[in-house]
Amino acid sequence: MKKWMMLSLAFAGCLGLGSGALAQTNAMLDFTSFLYESGPNDLYPEFHSLAGEIMTCVGYIENVGSELDWDRNQVELTFVMTDLVSQGEMEYPGNLNYIMYTGGSLDIVAQRYDDPAYTLPDYGIDPPNATAPSTFWDGEIYLHGVFTSFYMTYYPTLHAGNFEGHLVWTSGTQLDAMYPDPVGYTLSGTVDPFGAPVPQGYALEADGHISFDAAIGVEESSWGQVKNLYR
Repeated sequence: MKKWMMLSLAFAGCLGLGSGALAQTNAMLDFTSFLYESGPNDLYPEFHSLAGEIMTCVGYIENVGSELDWDRNQVELTFVMTDLVSQGEMEYPGNLNYIMYTGGSLDIVAQRYDDPAYTLPDYGIDPPNATAPSTFWDGEIYLHGVFTSFYMTYYPTLHAGNFEGHLVWTSGTQLDAMYPDPVGYTLSGTVDPFGAPVPQGYALEADGHISFDAAIGVEESSWGQVKNLYR
């Protein structure tokens, strides 16, 4: 069975639609963010992804692993995921939409609070706008990666789902800290209808983590337990 089908069934089980769940992984970075797409039909809570629309996601890094250098009192880490091109929705039984994306890159950006040029990241409204994604890109590239694959599974009636992408790190001040090499990293998480209010013009809240060689489990869990994996 393909990995995306395993994850879709696992997530369905957490919502009472099947069996299985996502397993806990050793997170290297945790993030919180909001995403939007370039088309007109993707605003929360009625998210739909049409072929050719481009996903962008901006937010904050909340935690990093011990292998990475970060003084959270001195440096802010932000998160910009962009240029993911939707291949359109595929509908499956159980009111499940599967969306594959191509292309895409991820920047983690470090900005010192005491830098005279420091800019407060601001989601604003109706992105892209004067502050998003631009203010989330202000600073020095901490890590830059490109996606080799990315997908989302989404339940329209519940306004909930999950996502997973595979990354190769290519540059950044922390590139040397990647172990054992820059290949084999997974970005995964949930889009959550019970989280923070979604700013006007954004589609969904997306919270998750980046880990090395993440495992997929089949252990049954509640929706609340699954959300906790990405906090």
